[in-house]
Amino acid sequence: MAWFRRDRRDVPPTDDAPPPHGDWAFRPSPDPRADDLTRLLREEEPGFPELALLGTAGEVPVLGTVIEHGEPLGLWRHARASYERTGQWPFLLGDPASVGETVSIAGGDHEPGSVAAGAEIDAAWWLAERDPAALASDGEGLAAPLDWGIDAADLPALAVQPAGFVAAGAPTVLAFVPARAGGCEVPALLSWTGAANAEISGDEHYAVLRHWHERFGAELVTLGFDTLELSVPRPPVAAVDALAVGREQYAYCPDVVDQGVQTLQALVTGQVVRQSWWFWWD
Repeated sequence: MAWFRRDRRDVPPTDDAPPPHGDWAFRPSPDPRADDLTRLLREEEPGFPELALLGTAGEVPVLGTVIEHGEPLGLWRHARASYERTGQWPFLLGDPASVGETVSIAGGDHEPGSVAAGAEIDAAWWLAERDPAALASDGEGLAAPLDWGIDAADLPALAVQPAGFVAAGAPTVLAFVPARAGGCEVPALLSWTGAANAEISGDEHYAVLRHWHERFGAELVTLGFDTLELSVPRPPVAAVDALAVGREQYAYCPDVVDQGVQTLQALVTGQVVRQSWWFWWD
């Protein structure tokens, strides 16, 4: 089954067209911290592109570079392998046309206590509170997928599926921030608003990603305008566990089912057992 994704179409340029990367075009600036990181990364990969300062989130520098062509995941993997030396977590910010807005929001609406707040959230409890049954009992009226009551015994045999990253193609922006291994803190550090319509704050994203990092090794790969993608080296394949995580994923991001694969079983067999998890909020 092909995994659900939403395509975006480019608008042909006109004489009155905005800058090449959109109305929110950002202007990377030279910065000694970017120079130092570039040198470190080039010790193992001489052709690594030059980095610059994209912006700041409070006191946190956001370093990075635009990748117009090629294989961004290859650069991400190299930067990830160098994390122990650099202390900078790499992630793909997605379409350069929207990166300026993301960085601007991070700078203007930065919540300095977001990481600390996220560390205090019990993600299992938070996800349970967003369970459709719990919301219905509170009068929220969120309709669950039609097969919400499916039993683990109803699932086909499950096996780990290789990663199939959805949002990691060029053009994109490879960014870096000083964060703990796994990159779980990044949405909190950037006060990311990609799921604002679902009323999920940066600290809550941090709590959920940490929850999955601790259990399955999940690591942040992409943090786009309204998408988030994880590398998951140890996804659950026991039917009971995979079904439970499918319910967690729906609680976190209903749109991947409601506007995507339509059923909980499709989410479990198409994403939960895969070594990459992709989320999109309308």
